[in-house]
Amino acid sequence: MNSNETVKKWTRVDTQSTAQAAEIVAKDTSNTSACISSILSSELYELPILVPNVEDKKENTTRFLVLAQNASSSPSRVEGQHYITSLMFVLGHNDPGALCQALDLFRRNNVNLHSIASRPSGRAQWEYVFFVEIEGHSSDDAVTQSLRELKSNCSQTATLGLFSREQ
Repeated sequence: MNSNETVKKWTRVDTQSTAQAAEIVAKDTSNTSACISSILSSELYELPILVPNVEDKKENTTRFLVLAQNASSSPSRVEGQHYITSLMFVLGHNDPGALCQALDLFRRNNVNLHSIASRPSGRAQWEYVFFVEIEGHSSDDAVTQSLRELKSNCSQTATLGLFSREQ
């Protein structure tokens, strides 16, 4: 049997998280399901690890965010540390170039963008929330100026967090 025939025997089920996948497998009394999950989920749900280290790139990492109702104070700036500020925004209008204008303010303030992703807002059709990671500490002048300008161009903005990153 070749690998294509083997794959056809399985049905993929999308879940909200790897932990939820492990929970589903643990509840399967037929013992005919499996999932890709963490070691912690394996221990929590008493699932055997059939194939360890299934990642295709060992250097990949996963970040987990802790969200709270009341944000604790941002970490103090330490010289030599490389900081990333994570934020989100919703454009205030749907005019052509609105996203370009919002992103260009970071360039004008000499703030490097590391990533951008968008998701539907769930509030209005064709309204999107943009998640951006920028280089710099939230107390840096260039970052502060960028966030001030972003607020004036968007209907909603929020700083989600700040973390240091190894260079």
